[in-house]
Amino acid sequence: METFGALAAHLADVDTSNFKYQNAKTKLLTLDSGRLLKSKFGGFNDTLTAMHGTMSTVALPESARHMVLSEGKDMVRERYKSFFETYSVYNFSKKKQDEYLRYPPILADSIYDELFAG
Repeated sequence: METFGALAAHLADVDTSNFKYQNAKTKLLTLDSGRLLKSKFGGFNDTLTAMHGTMSTVALPESARHMVLSEGKDMVRERYKSFFETYSVYNFSKKKQDEYLRYPPILADSIYDELFAG
């Protein structure tokens, strides 16, 4: 399950108690405070994109595919949903927030379903 483990590695909780804001009105995090969330969301996105690019063309027998996807999705689905819901509310990027949040949980879940489909 290394495949999904690489995704899960980006989903560790973040200590938000030390966040600082550039602008109290817009709740925009400072560059330093936003970097951690950018790194986590960006790493997840890059890993998911790479997985999809390489593993959607790999074919597995249906029983093996079901087992791999089931175990993998169980490993990351709820963790990512919780991570996304918790941290996507922070305004951590002035210009590219949408890019970092381009994989809402429902979209990520549909991408998992395309893996190993050949």
